[in-house]
Amino acid sequence: MASLHRSVSTGIGTAVLLLALTGCTGPSEPVATESAAAPTKTEATPTGTPTPTPTPEPSAEPSTRLADCGTVLDEAGNADLAEDDLKPFEYQYQSWDYPLLAEFVADGVVCQWAGGGDVFVVVGQLAMDEATWDATRADLEAAGYRQDDSFGIDGFVDGPDSPDESYPTRGFVWRDGILYYVSYPGILEFVPAFQS
Repeated sequence: MASLHRSVSTGIGTAVLLLALTGCTGPSEPVATESAAAPTKTEATPTGTPTPTPTPEPSAEPSTRLADCGTVLDEAGNADLAEDDLKPFEYQYQSWDYPLLAEFVADGVVCQWAGGGDVFVVVGQLAMDEATWDATRADLEAAGYRQDDSFGIDGFVDGPDSPDESYPTRGFVWRDGILYYVSYPGILEFVPAFQS
């Protein structure tokens, strides 16, 4: 009985000593703990075919992309303006301009060429789908604009004239997703969309 008591005491003493020694030194490697957020070595990490990054679509079809002021007219149009000493100038919206031109300034392109006198040419472009153009045209007609095909441009909408109107035939025409503004319809012969 004494030897059994001594063996148990020795076993307990050894366990206490081992625990004390273990408490004095840190583990040589970090102890792995299970976590719900991180998979362990035994858990399978889900793998799959990576989803390809979609290529961004262009914002508009090529026919509805707006030109810049260097390309809104063809070469002949730019040469014609240069021949008349008309040079590019930054367009400034004026209080006497048609209200719709404010949208061209905000969301489209408006190009102006001017010379030494009061002669100037303005061409504007605004992306607009056909349904929006139909509603816009109805609003324009209610405000006194009228369709006038006598200039050889089908669908040209001439604006109402004021008594001091210097350019009485300025107006709008829609083609293939773009609404155009011109200070006179004759300039449209130099716009590629109106060439056949």
